[in-house]
This record gives sequence, structure tokens and C-alpha cells, in this order.
Amino acid sequence: MVWPWIGAALLVIALLSPQQLQLYMTVAVVIASGVLIMTREPSHPVCKLLGSWWMVKIGLLSYSLYLYHWSVLAISRWTMGVQPCSAPFQLLAMFGLASLSYAIVERPLRRAKWSRFRLAAIGYGLTSFACAAGVLLALKSDFKTKLYTGVPAKLAAKGVETLLDGKRLDGTVQWRARDCVLASEEDLGKQISLDRCTLGNPSSRKAPRFLVVGNSYSAAELEMYTVLGDTGQGLVSLTSSWGASPTPNIQASPTWAKQTNAYYWNDVIPSLISQLSTGDVLVLISDLSDLSPATQTEESQMWINVLKEDMAEIARKLKTRGIKIIFQSGTPFMREAQCAPDAAVKQWFQFGNNGSCVYYSKEYTLNRLRPLNEALREVERKNDNFYVFDLFSTLCEDNLCAYQNAQGTFLFRDIYSHPSLEASALGRQAFLTTAKRAVETATSRPRPLPDSP
Repeated sequence: MVWPWIGAALLVIALLSPQQLQLYMTVAVVIASGVLIMTREPSHPVCKLLGSWWMVKIGLLSYSLYLYHWSVLAISRWTMGVQPCSAPFQLLAMFGLASLSYAIVERPLRRAKWSRFRLAAIGYGLTSFACAAGVLLALKSDFKTKLYTGVPAKLAAKGVETLLDGKRLDGTVQWRARDCVLASEEDLGKQISLDRCTLGNPSSRKAPRFLVVGNSYSAAELEMYTVLGDTGQGLVSLTSSWGASPTPNIQASPTWAKQTNAYYWNDVIPSLISQLSTGDVLVLISDLSDLSPATQTEESQMWINVLKEDMAEIARKLKTRGIKIIFQSGTPFMREAQCAPDAAVKQWFQFGNNGSCVYYSKEYTLNRLRPLNEALREVERKNDNFYVFDLFSTLCEDNLCAYQNAQGTFLFRDIYSHPSLEASALGRQAFLTTAKRAVETATSRPRPLPDSP
């Protein structure tokens, strides 16, 4: 009979399929399992394999394995890491814990006679549920930090939630994030005021205005822009939209951000730009990691071309009004380090120099960023009001792009690779240099000769 072979083949394909096909493979596993059940033939080799002692044993332990495998992997990532040499010990721990749990917890509780009365048995279940819910609520609160036995990372602001902290100066709020940020679909239609989102007193400005727009990275780097006000070089107005695309025609990568992204680029940003004057500067700060995948594809190159076309078009339109553009180039792929700042601190329970973090070399990172950065430099060469700002050297000083620099300063505040306040402070001088170049240079840089046919 051929059907069991087909069902088995479909199961193997589903198990070995790439992550992006998970949704479809779940359906495939259900169909394959149905085929195997409906065409069950005890003498068939596939049925003999699936009915063997060790397969049945794994089936009995499957729920316990489901519960314990993730605990073993999570603890392993915080300690020895998950590597080929450690895999046998981790598999042994998974099966050992699952077997113990099945023998002394799962099977006894399943067969236990809780009470002769049904209502009493239900009461036991509800009580257990309430206790479990209480533990989960406690772990969700700050209580979970008290369970951490390691040394926490020392940052002025740690965690993605700090992006909404705002900016204070001399005890007064200079920039209120809630007024200037589109943080979710609930903010769709929010009216953002240019003056309300400006650091300092807009009515007293004598220097150019720098309008900063972008995704959450623009809010993360707020400390960097304040150098303009501190040195009298300009007035900063900052807005952000979480998950926004770097240019209008690039798709927003998080699906939840598509509506707010469209509103941000079609309504908010044009309204703010319309209030700029000659000599002002538009600053675009976004996470560009989606444009620099590990392996360049036709699709990723297409989006880079879209970025070039978008920025060239915006530059041409703003040049007629005497407005300059600063665009921040690519930054290290710290999101792919697969660890939080605390995990980047050398802990007593960790083995290896980087603990559980996966870092890339500077050479690898720059090679991966090259297509994007070359595209931005091309836009800069062809548009004399467009300037590329490079924060990469601040965020990756050494041969390895890591959470901390050689001085031990944390450069990223969370697992999403948002630059820290400390990194933004380190980037102030580099940003000031680019800003001065944009303001002091008239839009008459020599244009390159047209490409030969």
C-alpha cells in the first residue's frame, strides 16, 4: 500500500520545512496524520516503525517533553549555550525530566481519585487553576526581577518600554513621547503638532529646525539630537511611528504597523514638512535591517531600489524649497544576537566569552550592509541636498559588533537593537559634524557626470 508512504513522506517534509512555512506545514501534519490513521495496516513497514516500543514511549512522554524541552533550551542558552557538543546532554536532560514528570506527576495525577463528590473534584481543579494564575501574575510583575540571580546590565534606560520615557531638562518635560509617537493602531488619526514635539522654545528659534522622523529608532536616539540645541546649532522636532518603513513606498514589516505607517507617511510627515522653511533639515532615522538580509535576494535588492527612488524623489522636491536631508545608514544586526542586555553581561552561570549572545564580526556586518550603503551613497552623489549619517562606527568600534564596547558601555537597550542613551550620547559629535555639513554647505555640490550608456 502506497498511502502510508505518502503520509510518512509528508510528515518528514513538514518537519524539515523552513520556518516561514510553519502555518502551511501545520495543516500538512494534520493531513499526513489523517492519512496514516485511515490507511493503517499493521504489517506495513511504516506502521511497524510508528508502532515500535520506542515510538510508543515517545508518544507517551510527548506532553511532558513539550513542557520540559523549552525549559532546558532556555536555561541552556543562559548558561552553556546550545551547540552540537552540548546537544547530547540537553537531549538527556529533556528525556530525563520528561520521564520523571510522567512517572511521578502526570500519570499519578491523571489516575488519582480526588473525591467521591464531583463538585469537590471540580473545586480542587479551580483551586489549582487559581494558584497557577497567581504565580503567573507574580512573574509578570516586578517580582520576576527579584528571582534573577545574575548581575543586571547597567543602563540609564533599559527595555523597549523606555522609548516612551520622553525627555526632561531641569526637571521639566521637554519632549512628551505620547504626544509625538504613533505606538499602535490605536494612535491612528492622532494629530501631531510640530511645535509640541519640539525640544526647546520654538518661538525663540534663530537656528535651522531639524525635523526627525522614522520608526522607533528615531525615538531611541533622542539623546543624540539634543546636541544641536546644546550647541545652538538648531532646534529639534522629533516624531516616530513604531514599525514605520524608512521611505513611503517600502512596506512596513510588522503587519500591525501597516495602517499607522500609511497614515504616518501620507498625512503626518507631509503636514510637518509643509511647515519647514528654507535652510531647515529633514532627518530620517529607521531600522534598515530588513534591507540587509543575510543573503541578498532579488526581492531585497528591489526594496533597496525602491528606497533609492523614494529618497531621490523626496530630495528633488525638498531642494526646490531649500530643505536638506540627513539619512542614517545601516547599523549592526544586534537583534540577531538573540539575547537581552542582561544576557550580555558575563554571569557566574554562563560559559564562554559572550554568554548566550551570538555576535557578528565587523567585517561580516559591513559586507552585509554594503549593498544598502552603496545605494545611499549613490543618492548622496546625485543629490546635493542629501547627506548620509553613519552611526555604525559608534555602535561597532571593535572587530566584533557586541552589546558593549571596549570600555564596557552598553550600546543597545533591548533585544530589538535600539541604541541606548549611552550610545546616543557617544554619537552626538558625529551627528553634529554631519548636521553642520548639511547646514553650512550650499546645495551646489558638484554633480557627477551622467553614467555612460
